[in-house]
Amino acid sequence: MEDFDYTEQEFDEKPKGKGLDMLDIFSVLVLIATACVGAYFLLVFINPYTAFNPLPPDTPVPQFVPPTPTITPLQLDDPWTMTPTIQPTSTLTPRPTFTLIIGGFKSEFRERC
Repeated sequence: MEDFDYTEQEFDEKPKGKGLDMLDIFSVLVLIATACVGAYFLLVFINPYTAFNPLPPDTPVPQFVPPTPTITPLQLDDPWTMTPTIQPTSTLTPRPTFTLIIGGFKSEFRERC
């Protein structure tokens, strides 16, 4: 039973000089990562059309609203103004001439024979 006798002084002493343990650093990193993932899901939940959403919903089609009947104001015709017209003039055009063709047309059939 002597092996199980401890004094309270042994339990009150804390190890000195260790600072942050590796598990403490890992726990802080997990908490920061959890906060970042939670903020991401909150952002996508609030605005599903954000660029961070890998599966955005379809863009809503705007509802067709027919135009309301309105009175179209009457337009007055443009005022008529006298414009000078160009009088046709006579021009001399050369007459066709006769061109003599010697030998006529040759067909491909005659050349092959």
